Amino acid sequence: MASYSGNLTQLSDFLGTADTISETEDAEFLSASEAVKKLEESWLNEMLAPELLLPQTELVDCLLEQTKNMEENLMAISKSDFRFALHRMEVERIRYIVTSYLRIRLEKIEKFLCFLLNNENKRQRNEPSLLTEDELKFAQELNSNTESHLKTLGLRHMPTNMRDINTQKFMIAPNRDSYVFARVKDDAPSVLVSDGTSEGEMEVELLKNSQHLLPYRSIASLVQNNVVNLM
Repeated sequence: MASYSGNLTQLSDFLGTADTISETEDAEFLSASEAVKKLEESWLNEMLAPELLLPQTELVDCLLEQTKNMEENLMAISKSDFRFALHRMEVERIRYIVTSYLRIRLEKIEKFLCFLLNNENKRQRNEPSLLTEDELKFAQELNSNTESHLKTLGLRHMPTNMRDINTQKFMIAPNRDSYVFARVKDDAPSVLVSDGTSEGEMEVELLKNSQHLLPYRSIASLVQNNVVNLM
């Protein structure tokens, strides 16, 4: 995952300063507005994807820290200054996006709890995790508390041979075959999609700025790699 650093204190400053966030892995630089745009894209992708996507932890942490700095800087601006309202509105907008993004992820974790924990246990060390450390801790505690609640509430009153919980029977997996609207950011390899018959598949060209209605499974890796945005 890319590493973000830098000063975004003037994220919504209209005085014209051009602070940046460095993305060391790709030797690129994100301006403050580009960082917020990237977060908005991640937020919409997470909202519209049927499965949990890779977390944007460092970007979220950086923007949260810098919105905190922005609020501190607002103390130096008179409330009668028109810039105060503009800066305040921008801070609240960013905070809303971050909060909504994290809430959507938590909702997916709750919904696909057993599926995600099962995949996490099978994950190889060189594979990226879909869960942050805090999310993994939350999922494990939720799973443990749910099992304890079920045992206390009902299982302990049942015959011994019926007290085991088979989580495989209750596992809910994301529907990767659901259809999504997608916009291609950059030219990407064509994908094969079922033509609706049992005989074969058709090839769909993914050209820059083209829009498609496709099964999520066919473009899942492109969404994860930020080549395609959901809409």
